[in-house]
Amino acid sequence: MKFTSNRSSNCSTSSQNLKEARVKHELAKLKVKQVNEKLELEQKQRQFAEDLLLLDAKNELECSELETSFWANEVEMEGEMLDDVHVSNVGPKVKVEDESPSHADRGKEVHSGKVENKIEVNAKKPPQVNTYPLNPNAREWQGAYIPDPRENGGADPFQLCNMLNLLTSIPKPELQTFDGEPTEYWSFINNFDFNIGSKLFDDRAKLTYLVQYCRGAARKSIEGCVVMGSTEGYKKAREILSDQFGQPHIIAQSLLSKVLERKPVKAHDGVALWEIARDMRKCEVVVEQMNYSANLNNTDTLLGIQLLLPIHLQSEWAKQAQRLIQSGVEPRFVHLTEFVERSARAANNVFGKNISKWNKPSTETYRPKGKSGNNLPRRATFATVGKEESAVRCYCCSQGHLLHVCKEFKAKTPKQRKELIRKQRLCDNCFKTNHMARGCMSENRCTVNGCKKKHHPLLHAENVSSQGSKRDGTVQNVPGKEEGDVAENTANYNATSSVRKEHQVKLCTVPVKVKGKSGKSVTNWALLNNASDVTLCNKQLIKELDLGGKQTSFELSTVNDKGIQQQGFEVSMTIESLSGDEFVDLPKVWSVDRLPISSKSIPSNNDIRGWPHLEGIELPSIGDQQVMLLIGGNVPEVFWVLDEKRGGRKDPYAIKGLLGWTLIGPTGVSRSPSKFTVNHISHVEQVENCWQSDFTDLGADSKVGESLEDKRAHKMLENSIKLVNGRYEVGLPWRYPMPYLPNNRVVAEKRLSQLKKRFQRDDNLLQLYSDVIHDYISKGYGRKVTEETDNTVDQTCKVTSDSGNSSEQLNQSPPQHSQGTQSEAEGADEAYVETIKWYLPHQPVLHSRKPGRVRVGFDCASRYKGICLNDQLLHGPDYTNNLIGVLSRFWRDSVALIADVEAMFHQVRVPENHSNVLRFLWWPGDDFSRPPVDYQMMVHLFGATSSPSCASFALKQTAKDNRESFSEEAVRTVNESFYVDDCLKSVQTKEQAVALVKELRELLHRGGFRLTKWVSNSRDVLETARG
Repeated sequence: MKFTSNRSSNCSTSSQNLKEARVKHELAKLKVKQVNEKLELEQKQRQFAEDLLLLDAKNELECSELETSFWANEVEMEGEMLDDVHVSNVGPKVKVEDESPSHADRGKEVHSGKVENKIEVNAKKPPQVNTYPLNPNAREWQGAYIPDPRENGGADPFQLCNMLNLLTSIPKPELQTFDGEPTEYWSFINNFDFNIGSKLFDDRAKLTYLVQYCRGAARKSIEGCVVMGSTEGYKKAREILSDQFGQPHIIAQSLLSKVLERKPVKAHDGVALWEIARDMRKCEVVVEQMNYSANLNNTDTLLGIQLLLPIHLQSEWAKQAQRLIQSGVEPRFVHLTEFVERSARAANNVFGKNISKWNKPSTETYRPKGKSGNNLPRRATFATVGKEESAVRCYCCSQGHLLHVCKEFKAKTPKQRKELIRKQRLCDNCFKTNHMARGCMSENRCTVNGCKKKHHPLLHAENVSSQGSKRDGTVQNVPGKEEGDVAENTANYNATSSVRKEHQVKLCTVPVKVKGKSGKSVTNWALLNNASDVTLCNKQLIKELDLGGKQTSFELSTVNDKGIQQQGFEVSMTIESLSGDEFVDLPKVWSVDRLPISSKSIPSNNDIRGWPHLEGIELPSIGDQQVMLLIGGNVPEVFWVLDEKRGGRKDPYAIKGLLGWTLIGPTGVSRSPSKFTVNHISHVEQVENCWQSDFTDLGADSKVGESLEDKRAHKMLENSIKLVNGRYEVGLPWRYPMPYLPNNRVVAEKRLSQLKKRFQRDDNLLQLYSDVIHDYISKGYGRKVTEETDNTVDQTCKVTSDSGNSSEQLNQSPPQHSQGTQSEAEGADEAYVETIKWYLPHQPVLHSRKPGRVRVGFDCASRYKGICLNDQLLHGPDYTNNLIGVLSRFWRDSVALIADVEAMFHQVRVPENHSNVLRFLWWPGDDFSRPPVDYQMMVHLFGATSSPSCASFALKQTAKDNRESFSEEAVRTVNESFYVDDCLKSVQTKEQAVALVKELRELLHRGGFRLTKWVSNSRDVLETARG
């Protein structure tokens, strides 16, 4: 038994080993097969590469043989002509002029040179010379006739040789490569055909060169053609290149993309203007050669290019386009190209380049003929400049060392040292710029006699406590007391002092009427300062004009300070001369806390008296003697000099600009030259300013200023809004006078069929979705399109058709005059809008946190023929309150109120003629077996780019129209405490909250709005709100 067991065990082991051996054998066979296949493929790859190399070598050899044979025959021909030998029938043949019947005579004429050469080049055999005499009895033989170049005034063979030598000596044309860029296709093909295709007759050689001069995607696309026959392969390669890279629409789109996809051109940027002009000209030439100009003259293309131009050129193009339209010519791409080229030439000539140099004022001023000019006084109040790092320089001796080690500085008295520090505007503690001692971060303190004050030991002096009043704005000089110590020893004030100079100097100030976008206007003084490259205003002026702007930070540099970081608002405003004759737009104005310009610098009629050359000038005067506006060189027209009156040197002179007369220069001696002016700030004011900086939104609202499009949209909303049956109706703010919206019903049908498949898989979703549709219909948000409605649209289309355009043309092609500029068009042609039919695809929108609820989402961004509804609408101004401001006011008081406007967008209706662009499809009776019919929404939709602006405008209009019937608190709540459709308000007492709830309900109800979802931290208020 034991032996049998061992045999059995051995057999099983052998069987297992045999199986493993067979598996290894099969794996080895498979590996051998794979290696053989790999080697075969590598061999084919090497063979393919070798064939290509061999083909290139053969081509070069054939070209060399052809060139060698040609020049060998040329040399042989020249030798025969010079040696006057007989030529065999293989080499150059001669035809002797037949002037006598004798062959012998003709033989003599050969030696006399009267022969007609007929040259035939044989590339296979060298020419042979026949030395046997001619047979006089042989019949005359004539070969193929080749005309002599000398006939008809041609050049002789020597001139031909010189010409060939010249052609071989000039540089060869550079062969262009092609990497698949469609815009370079035709340039490459023309270059290839001229330099290679026209000189080679073998298609295989052409194909080889074609592959050689292609790169990237172009080469990959035609590499496989080399394995085909020569003619077939070359033809196929050309077809592939043409199909993939040479289609007219591909080239046109690529050229247009290069024109449109770029940053807008800045004003007076001549280089960028030439770049866009060159790209436009290239696009126009190439597309015209292809006879494919469909996309070039598209309205959207022209409008897109117009928006790339500076504002002043956009306006100029609008005027030129209007002139073309009035003359019966439709503005085209070529017109815009010529306009941009002219503008580029003007911007790049010597006068155009000089426009951008206003921030580098010339040292010479305007001087009338016959008068010697006085230099204008130099003014430097604010100027924004770039930072420049300089090497270490002593402020005392200008040597390369620090101030505190300067021997010359140490030799001065403490008083002289402090005067130098004040003059250089340095910190008393560390002797560095851009800050004062009280804000110095250095830990160093004065160590003289245990002083420990925040000034350098070199500035220490024994001080006597100051006497006199600190609140009257006057500081008396005390022996041993330095001016700078006032700030250090005063507990309640930070003071800086300055001594008034001997003469009163009048600056270039004029009174102007300042207007804001809100319609408010104030009259203030403005300083015209051409040494500043920005325009600044006092922040108080923004509050008076009720302006909103973008909060920004900027750096201001003065004469002695390299740069001081400032926080303010960027706003726009308009100024007007007091006479009302001139208006000047100020598109970019930065606000500052204050403008350090004394009222003593404002001229008056009293300053004119006693100066004979100023007689006859009447300076306007206003009540407020404070300069609130500083106009810099970025508004150059205010510095135009229309007239001037000058006296002698150092005398004041008057100039008249767009804004009126002003006086500049010293007008007399001050009566109190020793008086000091102290600018002081109390600690209480500093604390208040700190709190105000944390809650900036409680004051000025940091809204972004309106653009030109926003202003257009705002005007359209104002003109179209009206109250109809207790709800506001606001028209859609159209971007163009004649919107282009082709009939896209086919898109809506396709999207509806996809939605149908989804509903067939989910009956519950269908039920929820159809309930929402029916709810829209029952509430009047939407309606079914009847035959009467469609007939009205068709009749309108017919009327439009009778006037010159068919309804099909109006709805299927861009309107001819839809290129009206944004600055000129105030709204769309209502009769034309009524003819448009546009369908909105829709789909269910689900929320993970609201199961069982579904919203109908209308796709206003759905495109058909590259157009969508949102493209044709303006976004509109942002009437939404700043969220931080709303929350800051909400946290202010103890009793809180929160509410929500129910379906805010759907409470604002659209005009009936605009509802044709808000159509959608649905099955009658929710029956999929029946064809879908047309419905249309009658309200503003979620998804339309203009809806937030229109709804917010209607909400604020409700408060505006009913402000006389409700309390100021209720009106202010609607204007300031709503963030979109959410109300967040807080009041001090419950009684105030209850009263406010009742007023808000009634106020918004008059505009068709309903407040729901009330929340409050007071139970009594909540019961009133929900009651």
